[in-house]
Amino acid sequence: MFSSFAFVSLLSLASATFINRGTQQVATFDDLTGIPAVSEINPVGSYKGLKYNSLDILQTGVLGISGTPAQSGNQVAAASITNYLATGGVSIAADTVKYFDLQSLYFLCAVDTVSSAVGVPEECSVAFTAYKKGSDVAYDTFNAQFNPDTALSSKMHKVEFPVSWFGLEKVDVAVVSAATTETLTALLIDTVSYKSYN
Repeated sequence: MFSSFAFVSLLSLASATFINRGTQQVATFDDLTGIPAVSEINPVGSYKGLKYNSLDILQTGVLGISGTPAQSGNQVAAASITNYLATGGVSIAADTVKYFDLQSLYFLCAVDTVSSAVGVPEECSVAFTAYKKGSDVAYDTFNAQFNPDTALSSKMHKVEFPVSWFGLEKVDVAVVSAATTETLTALLIDTVSYKSYN
């Protein structure tokens, strides 16, 4: 009797562990189709289980200019004034998955040149606001600062999110301060690491 109870308990524990493991994902945007120097007509949309709202595909380093290079490959997800006016705020949300654990991403701010392709990097502060699955109330806000390496070029800055950022349904992303103005700042995102759950 005891051994069958122990076996059932172990089987239940193993089953629960397997179900809750999730799938490790890294969104680099490099396998999506982008047009050089024109981001506004290439929305990211649904990608690797998440919905990227108000973010478009942008090829960086075009025309031999690499002021705002991608972290991986040559494409990033980019938001600019055109996105803000046309589709509202930037967010990353569960789409074909139930929820996700956001682990890290790379970002960079640049002076918006409409296409954002050759924008000069600029100092900015970005707020990431997380929402747990099934809640309309913000769970937590994490602020990250970007400081360019030089006045003309910079690597992207890595943001590592707290381990408590699990079971998320959505993360709103907003430039809250910038060297120019928030409205005239393009936000570039790359190499988003997360675990997704079906």
